[in-house]
Amino acid sequence: MSARLIFMKIAILGAGACGLTAAVLLSKKHDVYVFERNDKPGRKILATGNGKANISNTNIDESFYNNPLFIRELYSVVKPKMVYDFFKKIGIYTYADEEGRIYPYSLSSQNVLDKLLDNCKLVKFYYNFTVDSLNYKNKWYINDFEVPFDHVICATGSIAGIIPKKQTGIYDYLSFLDLTALKPALCGFKVFEDIRTLSGFRSKANVKLIKDGQVIHTEAGEVIFKDEGISGIVIMNLEAIYVNNLGKYALELDLLPDVEIIDVDEYEISGIVHPKLAKFLEKYSRLEALKILKAFKLYIKGTYDFADAQVVCGGVSLTEITPKLEYKQNKTLHFGGEVIDVNGRCGGYNLHFAFASGILNWLVIDDDC
Repeated sequence: MSARLIFMKIAILGAGACGLTAAVLLSKKHDVYVFERNDKPGRKILATGNGKANISNTNIDESFYNNPLFIRELYSVVKPKMVYDFFKKIGIYTYADEEGRIYPYSLSSQNVLDKLLDNCKLVKFYYNFTVDSLNYKNKWYINDFEVPFDHVICATGSIAGIIPKKQTGIYDYLSFLDLTALKPALCGFKVFEDIRTLSGFRSKANVKLIKDGQVIHTEAGEVIFKDEGISGIVIMNLEAIYVNNLGKYALELDLLPDVEIIDVDEYEISGIVHPKLAKFLEKYSRLEALKILKAFKLYIKGTYDFADAQVVCGGVSLTEITPKLEYKQNKTLHFGGEVIDVNGRCGGYNLHFAFASGILNWLVIDDDC
């Protein structure tokens, strides 16, 4: 067997969706090293879709992201089909549900991670490795690691979903860059009202997001009541809009979305709603309770914290990087995934961006050979 021809040494910082995608593709003709701060790869991959791996969406479009013009340019190069073809090549076969969310047939995020790793046989992995410094002297040097690198891909993710004591220092190695302010995204809302007795109650609902008295977005889905607020995919999608705006916000929930008030006139409320909700409504008259069921108003105090967020709004400023995800001051430094100030709605949009940015990094670096 002939020896593999190695063109360059590549360092990838982070073993998530972006980093592993780039590693799979680049390791075909480059010497690839992956540095991961955790003791295992793919933490976010394993968590997505409640373990079923919602890895993309049939409705990929720039309008689902906080920086749509940047996304439009990126997705004009890495079209959705390129991402789906990548899945097939590494042995991940997918299907879309009725809402367009794309899952592997296995419905297993572990299966997705395993397939990525199976295609990284030539990659050198270093776990429990915290990147403290990144310096350039004709080549890139990471901490005091003995190997210099021709290219570095920064795909270290964010502080979303991490307990507070582990959130510190994640962005320190990027101190030479401009980072936009970090905010929790795709998380629930804390509200002013006392809804503790509803904690744990789930319901289908039509939900309106109201800003300064005006309805700015309406979405339907399941809501989940918590001690201090409310969550669920529909709420997280509304929060993605909220997190990028200023103003006085409220939610209005129709908790009986499939019926009109007149349809329930002959029934006792306790016989048509969940016991927790019936108990909550006991203090109101029948007419007041029906009005609440059709227009439950909750005033937003803020969002839950980073530990309860799926992604972060903010990160490496797009003013620092080119549309090809290269650092403008040195195009041998690349970025991808959640470390960049790009965040999307629930439904596979964030993982799709991570996979797509890994593919783009491969295209750009290979073009440099």
